[in-house]
Amino acid sequence: MIFKLRIISDEVETFLRIIEIQENDTFLVLHTAIQEACGFDNSEITSFFVSNNEWEKLYEITLMDMKDDENPTLLMATTPLHEHITQVDDTLIYTFDQFSDRSLFITVTAIKEEEQGNAYPRCTHKTGTPPLMQHDNIDALFDSLQYDDNDAFDSQDFDDEEFEDYYDDDEM
Repeated sequence: MIFKLRIISDEVETFLRIIEIQENDTFLVLHTAIQEACGFDNSEITSFFVSNNEWEKLYEITLMDMKDDENPTLLMATTPLHEHITQVDDTLIYTFDQFSDRSLFITVTAIKEEEQGNAYPRCTHKTGTPPLMQHDNIDALFDSLQYDDNDAFDSQDFDDEEFEDYYDDDEM
């Protein structure tokens, strides 16, 4: 069977991705498909949360083992989708930026037969731009700054007397 997943963002109204994936694929395969469909940096720490229809997190499926003996970790690489997705309208939260708690919201919109000749997973629809990663926002900010050669440091802007007044001989 194939799960048809709608992926949206609460940060970018126009963002939408539709991914179709096989029920026996793991959460790691879904993670990779989302990363590719959104152009995210795959070095970021990410997690899936199985949630209820009110988007409340029930439990986590992680990319890496967090070594918590009291609460065993479900790992993306070994956890098949069909064990946690069973019907249309099931929901997942994909946290792509752990440090800022930023997420995408996934809803199962259909469960259908596999179409022969199609490779899965596949992104069948892309609308809008994905939310930027935090470092992308910083890069965009720096890119927007204009450097003016007149802003360069010029040692002639300071005379020796001001320099000497600022630093006493013991500090030099």
